[in-house]
Amino acid sequence: MQTTIGDRLKEVRTKYLNLSQEEFGNTLGIGRGAIYNIEKGLVEPKESFMQLLCSTYNINREWLETGEGDMFLPMTEDEELAKMFGELFTPDTDPRIKKAVKATIEMLKRLPEDAIPIIGDYAEQIASALKEGQEK
Repeated sequence: MQTTIGDRLKEVRTKYLNLSQEEFGNTLGIGRGAIYNIEKGLVEPKESFMQLLCSTYNINREWLETGEGDMFLPMTEDEELAKMFGELFTPDTDPRIKKAVKATIEMLKRLPEDAIPIIGDYAEQIASALKEGQEK
């Protein structure tokens, strides 16, 4: 079955972003009706919408237009880190998590440079052990 830009837009919105048409439209500065019309193929998305959509959600424009390639563009390490912080710090985030992350960052800022790789290796070992524990 051939998919359309509207089908792919809906897939991103529902399966990966888990947003309603209204929430999705709000983040892009357009109404729910406009999202509905694009998803149903009633209107073609404007160039400005396509640019904003792809840059806001890191969507691969080629995939959106043709269905070819990966859905999302690869992120730089800085972009991944920013995304993780954005997902971690919401209004509902437990204040204890915020306090722990802040204390960790403050501690890392004071470390001598030669200690940072050691701390990084240790953090990876902790993450690996925690992951193994969750899988059991």
